[in-house]
Amino acid sequence: MWLIASMSENTPQTQDKFIVRLPDGMRDHIKAKAAKNNRSMNAEIVHALEEHLRPRFIIDMGDPNDYTPADARAELVDEGPPPPPVVFSPEMKRALQSIVGQVQADLERRINDFLWMNEAISEREELEADFGPPKSLDKND
Repeated sequence: MWLIASMSENTPQTQDKFIVRLPDGMRDHIKAKAAKNNRSMNAEIVHALEEHLRPRFIIDMGDPNDYTPADARAELVDEGPPPPPVVFSPEMKRALQSIVGQVQADLERRINDFLWMNEAISEREELEADFGPPKSLDKND
């Protein structure tokens, strides 16, 4: 099976064309995926190529033994070739670690605020269940 894929934004007559031999069944797979994504088969192939060729980066922040299950899940989602590692100077690593620490502290604060608010809402709901909704203190009511 042969496929001609367009690779530029020009008119069909001037666009780059490339003939690809597809294994049996791949055309049907591309057709189904294109339909699911509301694209033409050509647009689906171009999209897949763009995603595959998109640069990816890994930031080396230290000891590879600190690899976590979250890292493994994130890596499984990435379907391209492994990106080249990005190596930073010790100063840049410290700066990035400081930023990560600040983000973690802010996230912890927000989580604590959320938990506190959630607890306050639960307590209010319990009080309302026991005593009814709060009465207005406004004399105009």
